[in-house]
Parts: sequence; C-alpha cells; structure tokens
Amino acid sequence: MTYLVMECRQAYAIVLDESGRFLKVANLGYQVGQRVTQVVAEEPPRPQLRIIRRVAAMAACLCLVMLGLWQLLLYPVGTVRMQINPDVQMEVSRVGRVISLAGKNADGEVLIQGVAYRNRTVAAVADDLADRAMELGYLHTGGVVTIAVESNSSSWRQSTQDKLSQSLTRHLAGVAEVRTQEEDSEPVVIPVNPTQPPTEPPTQPPTQPPTEPPTQPTSGSGWDDWEDDDDDGDGDDGDDD
Repeated sequence: MTYLVMECRQAYAIVLDESGRFLKVANLGYQVGQRVTQVVAEEPPRPQLRIIRRVAAMAACLCLVMLGLWQLLLYPVGTVRMQINPDVQMEVSRVGRVISLAGKNADGEVLIQGVAYRNRTVAAVADDLADRAMELGYLHTGGVVTIAVESNSSSWRQSTQDKLSQSLTRHLAGVAEVRTQEEDSEPVVIPVNPTQPPTEPPTQPPTQPPTEPPTQPTSGSGWDDWEDDDDDGDGDDGDDD
C-alpha cells in the first residue's frame, strides 16, 4: 500500500493511505509530499487506558468540589463570642455553620455541656445557649447578652453580626438586652481644652508724683521789710535836712 506524507513533526508524521484514511505514524525522516510504501503506525489508545483517564479526570473534579465544600462548611472564617456571665466562643464557617464550641471561663464550660452545635447555624446555637443560661440562672430578666464577631473578612463579620443580633433580639424579646461589642464598649471622650497663653496683667499707668501746693508768703515777712525800709529812708532824709 502506498502512503502520501501530509504533515511532518519531530516525532511523528501524518500520512494518507489509499483508502483515504489519515494515520499517525513514526517519522522516519519523511518529507511532506513524499510517497512511501511502509510505515510504522502508532497503536491507538487501548479502551482500558481511556477508561482510566476518564476516571482520573472525574476524580480530580470531585476533589475540587470536595475542597470547595470543605472551605464552605468546615473551614472557619471567623469567630463569634457570646458573653453573659459565662463566656463562650464559636468558630463559624463562611456559610454560618458552627464548627467548634468552647468555654472561655469556668461558667462557659458549664454552659456548653450538652449543647449540640455541629453543622448547625450560629443563630440556632446562640438561641440554645441563651435558653440554657436562663435555665442555669446565669441570665435573668433585664440582663445583657454581648456578642462579638471577629474575622479577616469585614463584610462577613458585619453581616454575621447584624443577622445574629437581630435573631437573638427576637428570641430574647422582653427578657434580656442584646448588645454588640461596639455598643458595649463605646469609648469615653474626655474633652481637652487647648492650652491658653498666659494672660498678661493690665499695664498700670505711671504714678505721677504729688504736686506741691504753691508757697504762700509768710504773713508779716515781706511787706513788713518793705515798710521798714521806707521808714528808715524817711528818717535819714529828715536827718540830712
């Protein structure tokens, strides 16, 4: 049978046989347009190999799906802390499912005993914790429940905090007040007056020395002298005459 070389690659060539079929054969130094009578055809993939490849591809896809589900359901994206007198903390996944529950103090360890939390929503677990706190006497009418949500995702933190606050407020309506960490720890601002420059004392006008009253002539001193002089002169003139 004669084959016409249609395409050449480094490791293989594509030839056209007399029946019009294209075959992939080993490149034994062929050139495009060359006619050959003998070729070394590559074996087609075996059916078992095809099945193995398909199974491997499906397994890879399944692993990706499982990894995505693990990140959504089992990987903690943040924490929710609930403080009454008992102090408890929940690790929560991205979809709001509780992954772990732990007490932060001795009363918290007592409170979480017997509370089911795995794969439950954080709102449902928080309701159960509030109910158990009332049963054990930790939470009374008029009490306060403080929740604090922490996460590297600010959008997830704000959304979880708002939803949980609203849900717990409805559950404890008329019994206790629900506060968030921001409401419970508002900073106290102390006004600081700016430094005022020292006030200079008012300038006093210069002290004027007291004015001495005019000197009055002594009675009988000046006029008497003049009179005495006149008298003396008249006497002298009389003597001369």
